[in-house]
Amino acid sequence: MDINRLLLWMALFSVLLFAARVWRDPQRQTGWFAVLGIVLLAAVAGLVWYPERAGWIGFGVWLLAIVTPTIAAQQASTALQNERYGGAAAWSAIAALLHPFDDWPERARIWRIVAARDRVGVEATVDRLHPHRGIGSLVGRLSICLTYSLEGDWSGLLSWLKFHTKHKDSLAKNPKNPADTEQDINVILFYLQALGETNQLDRLVRECERLASRLEASTVRPRTYRTWLFAFAYSGDAEAVETLFASRLLDLPRGARDRWRRIAEARETSVRSPALELRTERPLRLLLADAFQQTFRQALRWALPKRDRPSKPGDRASVANSAVEATTERGISSTATPIEPETQERLEAIERRFLEEVRYGFHRPLYFPLLTSIAIVLNGIVFGLELALGGSRNAYVLYALGAVVPSAILEDGQVWRLLAGTFLHFGWLHLLSNMFGLFLLGQLAERWLGTLRYALVYLASGVGSMGLVVMTVALGLEDDLRFVVGASGAVMGVFGAIAALLWRGVQRDRAELARRNLKTVGLLLLLQTSFDVLNPQICATCHLSGAAIGFAVAWTFAPLGMRLRQSRR
Repeated sequence: MDINRLLLWMALFSVLLFAARVWRDPQRQTGWFAVLGIVLLAAVAGLVWYPERAGWIGFGVWLLAIVTPTIAAQQASTALQNERYGGAAAWSAIAALLHPFDDWPERARIWRIVAARDRVGVEATVDRLHPHRGIGSLVGRLSICLTYSLEGDWSGLLSWLKFHTKHKDSLAKNPKNPADTEQDINVILFYLQALGETNQLDRLVRECERLASRLEASTVRPRTYRTWLFAFAYSGDAEAVETLFASRLLDLPRGARDRWRRIAEARETSVRSPALELRTERPLRLLLADAFQQTFRQALRWALPKRDRPSKPGDRASVANSAVEATTERGISSTATPIEPETQERLEAIERRFLEEVRYGFHRPLYFPLLTSIAIVLNGIVFGLELALGGSRNAYVLYALGAVVPSAILEDGQVWRLLAGTFLHFGWLHLLSNMFGLFLLGQLAERWLGTLRYALVYLASGVGSMGLVVMTVALGLEDDLRFVVGASGAVMGVFGAIAALLWRGVQRDRAELARRNLKTVGLLLLLQTSFDVLNPQICATCHLSGAAIGFAVAWTFAPLGMRLRQSRR
């Protein structure tokens, strides 16, 4: 299968998957179906007029019309999640430029208005939002909710939502503009925050649990992190709020963090926190940096004159009083909030889902993936050396740099080739495909395993898979194998390590998220194996053996990590 046909199949298969995802989306933004039709038409036109370039045409249109605006939409969602409205406006404008459907241009205008709130004032912002208000569109309902939020009229927002949810059938007579507020993600988030602001904790927790599946079904980045913030902050679980800031809400501005801290401190409940279990997930260098920072602050505090100290160390009364004063000014009740047993159980379920997401979720790393970045740079440097010496497809160059040649290893004892061959690549496509897989999988495995264990998995899988290929030649199972190059075995080893960690999560922690993600990993491995078998140019032995070695090493040396609590009782 040549590259042109491979790209064509990738584009068509991706279009079908994306169409199924859009169809399952509760909001079902129909503009995406028009874009999918454009991609299919481009691929068909390429097959008719330029068959030798049809794959490149279809794949290019797919990248431009689907992948790029989807990434922009994801980034806009992340910016909103972190209350960075200027960033949301910028990313929404990019999405609108490439996808001028589904109200994206108007969304960009809305977030620009909200981003200017601190400069023009709340009253002027509300006035500028007024022309965009309307029940018949997503942006219209968003503008209405924003108006109530900016004015602090959370009871009014609940009353408005109660009316439009109760009478949504009569308001949704136009099928093109349904007013189903329970399918509108933005409305759901405002609704949950309104419950917390009006001290309806039991109802808030119940609705967080009920609406979680609808948030996770969205085509953009799931916004369940905000629901966890609502549940933890309004229930008074301050340590869980801090843990959320240190994991899923890393980019939340300092002002927003302080506001949510005051909310959590003002709710005096008996909720316990998962923060202590999660601290073991941080890498050693970050723990050392935290310890150094705390020591430095302690020394600086004691070095100041006594009159400059705001309070004695450990004087929690002054801190508590300042938090109560700040929250009272904001209108937050500081009285103790009793929690019903049923609500307590629901909070435990939310906490467990949060712990599973931190431990087994497919998301960006909490810190810079150092070893993965080094491996990608080294592979790039070696590839540049191949080009400088005569080309990445030149057999003599590859042999000189250390390609795995079975005869050279078996007869001449050049064992060093087992390691050197993992950093060589045969052409640009070979390099880019391996580095893309390493970028996606490596940072996840490095976060889960830690730097040293991750290095062991990478090297053992790369060298071990090359060694097994040489053994197949020595045993007479491979006759026509001349040489092998590439980091595919190491990348597949990382893939196998992820599968091992998810399997342990299923067995040890009974984590439902680990079970779902393990099924995804298994399906991807099955597709990769089928592709390897159908393409004789690909070393299927390297891929399968690399995955098996990575699985075994991770299973043996993986850290115990975090055991999820079954109950607080």
